[in-house]
Amino acid sequence: MPSIWLGERWNLKNRDKQTPLYGDPVWYAGERHLTMFGPNGSGKGATIEIPNLLHLGNDVSILSIDPKGQNAAVTAAWRRRISDVRVLNPFGLHFGLYPDLESVGFNPLAALDPDSDRFFDRARALSEALIRVEGDSQPFFPQSAQGLLTGLMMWEVIQARQAGVAPSLAHVRDLLMGADAVSMPDNGDLTGLQITAARMEDSDHSSIAGLGRMFARDSKEIASVVSTAIAQTHWLESVPMRRDLEKDGIRFSQLKEKPTTVYVILPASDLDDFSVWLRLVITTALGELYGQNGQGLRTLFMLSEFAALGKLKPITTALGQARGYGIQLFPVLQDINQLRGIYGKDFPHTFLGMSGATIAFTPNDFETAEWMSRRSTEHYVAGPSFSDDPRGVGGARESWALQLRRLYPADSLFDLPEFHALTWFAGQGPPIPVRTRRYWELPFCKGRYRPDPFHL
Repeated sequence: MPSIWLGERWNLKNRDKQTPLYGDPVWYAGERHLTMFGPNGSGKGATIEIPNLLHLGNDVSILSIDPKGQNAAVTAAWRRRISDVRVLNPFGLHFGLYPDLESVGFNPLAALDPDSDRFFDRARALSEALIRVEGDSQPFFPQSAQGLLTGLMMWEVIQARQAGVAPSLAHVRDLLMGADAVSMPDNGDLTGLQITAARMEDSDHSSIAGLGRMFARDSKEIASVVSTAIAQTHWLESVPMRRDLEKDGIRFSQLKEKPTTVYVILPASDLDDFSVWLRLVITTALGELYGQNGQGLRTLFMLSEFAALGKLKPITTALGQARGYGIQLFPVLQDINQLRGIYGKDFPHTFLGMSGATIAFTPNDFETAEWMSRRSTEHYVAGPSFSDDPRGVGGARESWALQLRRLYPADSLFDLPEFHALTWFAGQGPPIPVRTRRYWELPFCKGRYRPDPFHL
């Protein structure tokens, strides 16, 4: 089983000395998920993500969400020596410096098979990735917009097959925005989307026909659903994104078939506008890997900027089932509040309870510090207590007794040194304090990395 590097043991008894003592490397070799917490600038990429991309060998496939393109820029050359590499980089980040970071393209509709019994299910999963529901005070409209896009995507896939061309998500957006008009005697004057919906009604596929009937009529309610779908797919008007979605350079099933590293690169400045694209990538990847029935290589999902994905059903499903499919999630978050904001107040307990290992750097907020403190168990310490005693000094008597205290009080965790963290393992009590080191300081990374575009 491949081992994931999490740092070196840090002997906290020596923390007040000028040179703390560090011990053996700390690895996680289990099959369960991992979770990492750390504010921006805490070194999560340089000390954990990149070292593992340079360490893990050809007995594991990796998908790395790479918001700055740093992981790919530094490690892609080495990963090509031990695995196939696929880069999804629609905006060409660092392509001028490293031409091997050219995007192979990702067409989410290419994996939809009209002959499959799961055709509707796969299209529905994509529509749930495309249209967010969480936080909407009227969920009927985004949920109905998901149904609309499910039908349009299925229709596009079938029409593209008949025409002998590749289906296009950009064309689905065009159908949604269509301004064409035609006069049909039986249906009156139909314009735009109504034309497509009327044609869908005649489909031999019952799901497409049913969705067509739903959206062929004209009403304020339907107009609101269409407006929701249009608003949440505006990112498909981006020329670079459309260009990349037309290419079909990856089948995620290959991550199980042969050692493969996939870098999913999106500039940090574009995360808000194009996070839906990340949702599509993860949804498609997990869907294809589930189709392998657990056979093949273990696959690690390094999910940096996990919060940008929002609430995603394939992720919650993967938490409970992915282990049986040889899939391991490694979400990266800034703090505990990101989990609560996405999945609800109580979900972090479930989420973190399913993690085989959790590593947390110096917190920036009290809620995360409090969680780290509570998670770190308690211990007994000798402490004084006082009671009234007229014969005692000052009318009080002092005694000493063992008192139960938290091993790491919340306020003490704000003082963790740079690149130091606490690591918890499932089934163990107190955390293991660790020191992480940047990849260029680690012996096992020597000779494997190339210049970092952020530190040239």
